[in-house]
Amino acid sequence: MRDDFTDDVKRILADRVGYRCSNPDCNALTAGPRDHPAKAVNLGVGAHITAASAGGPRYDPALTPEERRHPDNGIWLCQNCAKLVDNDATRFPEPLVRAWRTIAEDRARTALGRTASGRTSGEAPSPKLELFLEPERISGYTYDPRKPVRWFVLGLKNTGTGIAKFPSLRYRRSSGLTVDNFGIDGSFGFGLPLSPSESEWVTFRGGVDNVIHADATLKITKLWQDGERRGIEEPHGAKSSGQETQKACLWVFKAFDFQCEISSEGIPTITVEKTIQGDSIKWMNRMI
Repeated sequence: MRDDFTDDVKRILADRVGYRCSNPDCNALTAGPRDHPAKAVNLGVGAHITAASAGGPRYDPALTPEERRHPDNGIWLCQNCAKLVDNDATRFPEPLVRAWRTIAEDRARTALGRTASGRTSGEAPSPKLELFLEPERISGYTYDPRKPVRWFVLGLKNTGTGIAKFPSLRYRRSSGLTVDNFGIDGSFGFGLPLSPSESEWVTFRGGVDNVIHADATLKITKLWQDGERRGIEEPHGAKSSGQETQKACLWVFKAFDFQCEISSEGIPTITVEKTIQGDSIKWMNRMI
């Protein structure tokens, strides 16, 4: 038995994308007038992202019948694209089809209530990626509290008007920054997957389900920079002979140029360079 969409669900799917095909490479208008003044033609399809019945494309047995019939499991496509994604499910997996829906709904949201004259003539919404690299703090290194390191948050900003699809970033190891293995959230999570790369580069590459919306920032991971110890000041809190003494050491973090390459589907790869100023801190070190 098929868990088909109701007419109301199909209407919702079409309304949410302005009756345009959700395939970003198609975007065909699917509704228009017929010769009869009281009738219209519809060339769109409310398609299932995961199949309506067992054996269908991208079928998910974990879903209930209600979940299969829910708008969250649907996407609005023209008839050609609906046929295409169902006939080649390997080429069009579930994460990709869901990314299409996200992109189409964001495009419709951006255009909602705006006249053609309110946009740049002939230009569709387009993403513009910029580097996000901000110092966070200086603190003891996780595996050696006596050694301070300078922490940074690495990410991408989309300052354009469209969605950045499948974003990627890679930077040169010569910058001296190291990826924090605990990721951006402290649980080994990364905003974009850390990909194998050549020895000169560290690479983060987005997959089919990675997008950055307009005016949004995607934080990818945390990076850290080693400091250099420059001398020892007078001891503080000295104890009796043979016991530990705390001394304030000056640690210096060099200025450096961070160079990276940023890319996204549909826009050319750009090279970005950002100069990070130096810093220093007095750090209490236990010394015998």
